[in-house]
Order: sequence, then C-alpha cells, then structure tokens
Amino acid sequence: MDFRGFHDLDERFSRQWSPFLDGFPFAAMALEAELRNISAGDIEVALRNVSRLTRHYPVVDWALTAVFLTTSRAERPQLYVNLPGFHDVARSLKESLSDNPGLACFSDRRIARFRANKVLHKLCTAGQAYPKVMRQIAAVGAAKAVTDRDLMAQLDQSFSRNYDRLKQFIISQNIRAFVAAGDMKPHERLICHAAQELGRPYLVLAHGYVSDPGLVSVAPIRADALVLWTEQQRSLIADVLPERIEDLMSFGFPARVKVPVRQPGDRVVFAWEPLGRMGKRDTHAKCLAALSGICRAAGLEPVFRPHPKDRHDAEIIADIEATGFSLDHMELQESLATARCVVSSNSTVLTEAAAAGVPAYQVEELAEFRFEGSQLVSATEFRPGDAPVSLAADQFLPFDAEAFAVEIRRRTGLDD
Repeated sequence: MDFRGFHDLDERFSRQWSPFLDGFPFAAMALEAELRNISAGDIEVALRNVSRLTRHYPVVDWALTAVFLTTSRAERPQLYVNLPGFHDVARSLKESLSDNPGLACFSDRRIARFRANKVLHKLCTAGQAYPKVMRQIAAVGAAKAVTDRDLMAQLDQSFSRNYDRLKQFIISQNIRAFVAAGDMKPHERLICHAAQELGRPYLVLAHGYVSDPGLVSVAPIRADALVLWTEQQRSLIADVLPERIEDLMSFGFPARVKVPVRQPGDRVVFAWEPLGRMGKRDTHAKCLAALSGICRAAGLEPVFRPHPKDRHDAEIIADIEATGFSLDHMELQESLATARCVVSSNSTVLTEAAAAGVPAYQVEELAEFRFEGSQLVSATEFRPGDAPVSLAADQFLPFDAEAFAVEIRRRTGLDD
C-alpha cells in the first residue's frame, strides 16, 4: 500500500499538457482537475464532469457583479468553511474558533440572499468563457481544445479578471482563514492561490480516505496543510512528498458515519467504486455475479450501493439488478446499522464501515489498494454468514476538532 504512482502520473501530466500549462496559468487552474483525470486514464469521468459545466447563466453573473460592488466591508475577522459531509467537524471548528476575539463564520452568512460560500465560488467561474471552453472540450476533446490558443486566451483572461475580483472580495470580507475539503476544483484553485498571495492559510481536510495510487485530486498539494483521515495515511503520503511532511497532519478519523446501535439483519451491503471508471464495469461483473450467488445461497440478501458517480447511469444499474442485487436506497448510516457486513473492491466505505464497528471485507481479486480496518478475502472463499463482530473500530481515534482549531489559530496568528 503506497502512493508511488503519483510521481509517474505527475510527470506524464506535465509532458502531456506542458504547452498549455505554461502559456495559460489561469486557464490551467480552471481545467487542471479534468486534465489530470484524463492523464490518469479516467476519460469518461472527465467528460462527465465537463458536461455538467457547459451552461452559462448571465443573470447570475449580473447578480454577482452587483453583490461584489455593493457588499459592505466586514470588520470582524472571518472564517471560510466548506466541508460537505463533515457537518460535525465543521460545527465543532466554528465553535472553537468563534471565541472572542475569534473568527466569525463567513460561510454561515447570506449576501443578498445568496449563501456566502456560493458567492465566493461563483465569483471564480463567472463569465461565458468557462462554459464555452467546456462545450468545446465536450465536442472535440481536451487534447484538441487546449491547442486552440484564442479559446484558451479567452478563458485565461476571464479567470484572471475573476481572480482580481475574488482577491478584492476576500480582503473586503476580512476572510482570515480557509478550511475546505479540496484544493483541485477551479474555484478551490483560485481561492487557494488568492489566500496564499494574501498570506491567509488555506487548509484541506481530505474529502475521503485517500485510495488513488496516483493521488488524483489530492496532490500536488496546493494547500498550506493537508489533514488526512488516519496516521497511516499521513505517513504513507509523507514518504512520497517528504518536502511537505510538516504540512501533513492527522487529528483522528473524521467519523462521517456513526452507528451507535447496530441491528444487523440479512443484508450484505456491497458498497462499490465507480464501475464506469476505466472500464471496470466488465471486469467486475463476473465477480459481482459470483458474490451475489454466494449471498443468496447463504439465505442473505445482496444489496448493491452504487457509487454516486454511477447512481444515474441506467445501463450500469440495469446490469447490477440483472446480476441478482437489490439496490440500497438507505442513508449510509442506516444502511450500515442494519448490514450483516460490508463488501467492496476499492471504496472509502470499507474504512468508514470498519470505523463504525461493521465487519468490512475487501475482495482480494479486485483490490488495488488496502483499506484500513477491512479484511482481505477471496471471492471464492467469502462466507458472509460467518461474519464476526468487528473489532476494527478501536483503531480509529475520533477526530479532535479542538486540536485542528489550535493549528488554524497558530497559522492565522490569532493566538499572538
């Protein structure tokens, strides 16, 4: 279990896109996330993401300009928090950092009826150039689109203007620290860059348990600090990025899933990685069919929980149902509470289940990365009826939001 694939992927990415990256720095911030997906082989994922960003909303642009010009200056120092899925951590951080003299929460405000975070994010991608480029990529592909220098110049100039306006807005709103779940998406890249130019820390709490060998969506680390879910993750990434060792941290498991009372029944939950990714649909189908049959032979119900990227793919869902699975429509917490065990190929849910005290099995034939707390098992030897009581929850320390808050205070100078 290591991340040595990162350096190979990073070199390949640079070789593949260097003329574009060197010539259009702001456009590169807008497109890098999807270009990295393409370099990693996730072409379908990149195109699906691009297809969602092809529409232009001129009324929103007009409204944002009005907001930017009329919003009054904030006197009290502000804290930006954008941690989707980490509601408990976000709430604890806000409480810890709001003590007088502390940071007011910018992200809880509304500005002209817009959520404050939305205003900040939309300022980054405003204008018609971004959706125009995305339409071009969707039509002709990234490799051809980024060689259109006139098109890329339009995007670069648009994002450069957005960047100047964003930086002014951060100053006027007195945002002193940023805590986010990533630094790779277009709005994250611009906000992170602006924060660092202004000397204001941008810290990332990893959006998931890191499992991609190439650290796609995790590295290069643009943020001032990256907080990992476990100490083992911190150590493994430090081995690959020793120059950032001081900025790699772990404050315990974020515990997005809490299952205080389990009532396991006959459900075996299959929480899967994206099957549309890099042709996995065909290679996983035979194994899934065998596992489904094993469960039904044992008198148990195999329940399939599609990855969010697959939930609306009608063909994939039809294939899964034809393989003998019912679909899991429960919230994750409820699903784990009633599961006999959880099975997966390569999914963060394995570690989340283990941390919640649910037996977690990773299919050996499909495993690309070992997930902490899970038990490696061959598909032919899987016996779901014999799933033991999991003891893995004891190895995951709860997240220490107060210690994280202390680090944010140190980096903002609030304790000086």
